Amino acid sequence: MPGLDPNAIHVINGDSAADTLKQAIHSANRTIVSRDVLSVGHVLPCADLEAWKQARVGFWREVLAHDHKVDLRPAQNDIWENQHRLLNATRIYAWTASGNTDQLCIAFLLELLERLGSDPARVELVEFHQVPVTGRRLIQMGELDVTQMRMHPPPHELSMDEWMGYRNAWRALSSSDPRAVETFGVANPQASPQLRQAMAHVLRRYPSASGLDHWDRMLLQAVRHSGPRAARAIAHAMGMHFDEGDLVGDSYFFRRLLCMASAELERPLLWMSGEGSTLQGTNFELTEFGTAVNEGKACAWPANPIDYWAGGVHVSSAAGNLWFNEGGVLRRG
Repeated sequence: MPGLDPNAIHVINGDSAADTLKQAIHSANRTIVSRDVLSVGHVLPCADLEAWKQARVGFWREVLAHDHKVDLRPAQNDIWENQHRLLNATRIYAWTASGNTDQLCIAFLLELLERLGSDPARVELVEFHQVPVTGRRLIQMGELDVTQMRMHPPPHELSMDEWMGYRNAWRALSSSDPRAVETFGVANPQASPQLRQAMAHVLRRYPSASGLDHWDRMLLQAVRHSGPRAARAIAHAMGMHFDEGDLVGDSYFFRRLLCMASAELERPLLWMSGEGSTLQGTNFELTEFGTAVNEGKACAWPANPIDYWAGGVHVSSAAGNLWFNEGGVLRRG
């Protein structure tokens, strides 16, 4: 293995990736896990870290409201429970792949260290662009097995350009100004292609002229193609678009399906049958209106309200804050 500081702290995104890392480099006591999926939901400025954490927990509590067994309390190795270790660490290895969840995790880590008054210069990236041996693009660290994890590239210190790229990405992501994300790539040519793509994917959280954002449209297509079982439709949506690197998670997808089937909508896009609490036990089918929207013959809005979060921007018809994504360009509604 390329040399690693045996006393360094390792930060990685997701439990699956963390378990593999612990086995690969025997780092059980030195691995800190970030469990948030920052590619979805509201991402506000971290002026107050405790308030910020509670806001994100509240978001996931809403997403997972269908599952009464879920436990959102931070684990012992969670990043929120180990701020003192991050603050006191002499070296931090941040493990990342090319997809948006890993890239935004690094931006958050650097922001957290800055808010804690720590020096982000102590962070070194262990960055996989490809799966070892196969050469396939690596989207998330959780794809690797133990052998592949051991074939990691050597850690490298963040250059000033890399650090500024991640810092500016966080500022743009958490801004209430939609233009901050829209112009990120042009304004930050020094940022890596992986980070610029991750930020470009934030624009997918804005609705198109159909009144639906990217993933709601993909889910309607998936229900028609692979439904009615929710698990199959979600697997289809995730599998068909995985290589794009825009990861949001099956729990978020399930929540979006439930929202599009809500009886509170004037014109639901889906109708639901079954448990309504598990992917395997819940079915969805397109309503007549959902079929028309899916085929481009009708628009979900203004028949139904628009309510999306794109980082720090609340796109809301109720609040009169409407922005539409037209091929990567935002238009005020």
